[in-house]
Amino acid sequence: MNKKAILFSTDLLVSMLVFLVVFIFFISVWNIYSERLASNVEAEEIQLLAFQITDLMVRSPGVPENWHINSTNISTIGFKKSHDILSQDKLNTFFSLDYNLTKTLFNINRYEYQFEVRDSNGNLINSTNNSIVNSKTLIAVNRLAQVNNETQEIIFKIWK
Repeated sequence: MNKKAILFSTDLLVSMLVFLVVFIFFISVWNIYSERLASNVEAEEIQLLAFQITDLMVRSPGVPENWHINSTNISTIGFKKSHDILSQDKLNTFFSLDYNLTKTLFNINRYEYQFEVRDSNGNLINSTNNSIVNSKTLIAVNRLAQVNNETQEIIFKIWK
């Protein structure tokens, strides 16, 4: 073989090796950013759900409006009694409902949640008693509301 052919083969091998290293680097970087983007999208989706659910709980009386009296035909859970006041009866009925039914009504079957009501000193009044397991994404939304002429903190936590 002549020297030009050997040089050409060596150049080709080196350039292919450099190309493969650069290509693998870019694929790795692409993979990392794709995973981060997917994680951020999931966290934003969970955060939006948490805000929507707590807003619905506090600002809506529910559908039907007297769902706490006959809990067999609930389509939407809401605790509003009157302007800025929540119904203690609706809260009590909610805590007695089946956890999986409430997940279905909130349309969050692929997530877990915990709902708490605390007094103005932070003492727990009532809770769904679901323990939070290790989760990459946990969103908690706190709202203040009037229940029986007393300010209480409504805490909704959701995770996957």
